[in-house]
Parts: sequence; structure tokens; C-alpha cells
Amino acid sequence: MQEIRMLLGERRRLTLQVTIRDSDAFTIRDGTWLLEGGGTSEEGVVEIVDHDLRVEVEPKSTGLYQLTVTFSVGTEIIKKRVSIQVGK
Repeated sequence: MQEIRMLLGERRRLTLQVTIRDSDAFTIRDGTWLLEGGGTSEEGVVEIVDHDLRVEVEPKSTGLYQLTVTFSVGTEIIKKRVSIQVGK
């Protein structure tokens, strides 16, 4: 699992690149994100640009957060998780 460190008060745009072995011809559909941690949860729609998924997050307190990005490729539903550590 990938981990990102942030400072409280930062707003960051994160980009996840999707690759499929042996194929350049695929379409990403239906991207959503969920940020959980610090006693809160936020969710939204992912910006899809070619094979990139873009999410903008701004955690409201210090602590450990989990960002879960869910998207579809063909008939598959795929989830990717990123750990975000927010400090002072």
C-alpha cells in the first residue's frame, strides 16, 4: 500500500496511474473516492483523464487516513487504497 505524508492545512491533488499488463486499450469508468480518518469521512467523484485517476483531498485534522478509490474497467470493479499520514 502506498503512503503519503501531509501537513495539516494542506490540500493536495493526488494522481493514481492505472496500467493493465499487455494492454494499452482500456477505458476507466465510474470512479469514486472515500477518505476516512480523524473521526470523519468524505467522498466524491474521481476525475478521470485517460488512464489517470485524480482526487483532491484536504484532511481536517492530524492522524492516519485511508483513501479508497473505486473504479471500473470492463466488467471488473477495482479498488486501490492509499494511506495518508497527516501531521503538524
